[in-house]
Amino acid sequence: MIFKILVRYILGYVNISVEGYYIERFINVAISKSIFLWNTKIRKSTYAEVNVGIKDFKRIKEVARKTQCRININSKCGIPFIMNRYRKRKIFGIFLALIICLIFMQSRFVWNIQIEGIERIKEEEIIEELSLSRIKNRNAKI
Repeated sequence: MIFKILVRYILGYVNISVEGYYIERFINVAISKSIFLWNTKIRKSTYAEVNVGIKDFKRIKEVARKTQCRININSKCGIPFIMNRYRKRKIFGIFLALIICLIFMQSRFVWNIQIEGIERIKEEEIIEELSLSRIKNRNAKI
């Protein structure tokens, strides 16, 4: 379930409020049409708040018409809406992608190795083992 919600965040979702006398019927018809609803909160007998995916939002309008309910959008969440907000700032997106790539590349290197508490093994043996495993000795602190 959590994985499904995470995927919905990546694909985008809409928080809507539904008003009408047939809220239960609205939910049942939506589920029967395989529309994924989550975070359903029924506030009153005639008012509910529901999260629905972007692709399912177009189909939920049809369900609302059928059950005589009104839909209002409370908030839009997810990556598509964030990307839409910053679509005119292409340089920002390029630099953000560049920074993420640099952080990923830098995390692939071993920057510092400290070995403490080994009295039985000689320092030369440790440095030799590290060099065999392709780790360069720059400033070894043992």
